[in-house]
Amino acid sequence: IYPGNGTDAQKFDIKQVPAANYKPTAVRPFIIIPHYAQTMRLDVAGGSSEDGTLVQIYKANNTPAQKWYVLDNGDGTWTMLANLKGAKRVLDVKGGGK
Repeated sequence: IYPGNGTDAQKFDIKQVPAANYKPTAVRPFIIIPHYAQTMRLDVAGGSSEDGTLVQIYKANNTPAQKWYVLDNGDGTWTMLANLKGAKRVLDVKGGGK
């Protein structure tokens, strides 16, 4: 993380995965794209579900490690849930908890 400065390096496009890849009634995940680099994605390193696994910006490869569920917490905040098979892992800033 870095102090906010309004540059494109701190902006992300969030796009829902096309319906053709999922059943119409299923909740579809999103891909998170750095605004400055449209061929890259927010990615769970190695597709690992281990605690403390790093999240990185990585070349688009259409794997589950690059798909995220964006959950509305109902209080103006959102939780990013990794779309890893059988794993309930969320995006977390190390040492950022209260």
